[in-house]
Amino acid sequence: MMDEARCTVRKDRGCQREIESLEVDCPTQPHPCSWRGKLTDMEHHESEECPKRLRECDLKCGGKYLAEELEQHMARDCNRRPVPCQYCKHQLPMKDLQDHYMGCEQAPGVCTHCKQTLESKTEVCFCSKRTFQKPSCLRQCSARSERTVAAVQDTPRVSGLNLSSAHTLSRW
Repeated sequence: MMDEARCTVRKDRGCQREIESLEVDCPTQPHPCSWRGKLTDMEHHESEECPKRLRECDLKCGGKYLAEELEQHMARDCNRRPVPCQYCKHQLPMKDLQDHYMGCEQAPGVCTHCKQTLESKTEVCFCSKRTFQKPSCLRQCSARSERTVAAVQDTPRVSGLNLSSAHTLSRW
């Protein structure tokens, strides 16, 4: 029997150099890439360089993608990619865009009375089906009324007929 206390183990540096210089193929599974290199470089390749390694989306959508496909995912497919609102140009995640449109004041609106499309949600429709006016509309209407009254007062009358009234109403 050998006395374990007297037995010493030493690294064989020559053997270690020989093992580290062995050529190995990419270990990434299930589809390895075409990389072939030294055993000492394998860990770096597998964790940093391999286009076939799985990576989590940088935008934190929760998905895992091949490194070679991640950039395309984040640019075109990820629901958290930043996109501008087509109306106000505010940048927000794609997943929030529809909710944003509902509240975006610069997005087109629709008159609840006549269903006419309005340029923005802040625009007021003066349709004949409107039965009441919002407070913001009243301010706009009163400002328009004051301008109309001023225009009428400055318009010459012919035989008691106001020539500008038809034109003034058509501007509304």
